[in-house]
Amino acid sequence: MEHEAAPGKSFSDRGSDELSDLWMLEQKRRYIREYMRRWRSRPDHQKLEHENRQRSYRQRKLTGPAGAPHSQANSAAPLCAICRKRPSIKTIVRLRLLDEAPYNYVEMRVPYCGEC
Repeated sequence: MEHEAAPGKSFSDRGSDELSDLWMLEQKRRYIREYMRRWRSRPDHQKLEHENRQRSYRQRKLTGPAGAPHSQANSAAPLCAICRKRPSIKTIVRLRLLDEAPYNYVEMRVPYCGEC
């Protein structure tokens, strides 16, 4: 008895679609990263970024670790620093705004889940 091919895509097509999806996702991330670099390079935007970060730092300091719903002390693996929901699978480099650093930014490594 011969088996008919299932309608739809074959395995090779599915693999190339996954590669093209990964490529498109990487292109989107690269575009967003470059856009934010250009945005942050403007002095008026640097000032806004600095004010937002200072406000965020003060708010987190007032809330403290007890106010965090997903603390890293409760989980075995560190959580993603962006969404704070999924476990991290890798570490990425982000820019942190500092007044005393050259160009007002310093690199910091944060855990990342790979999805957000």
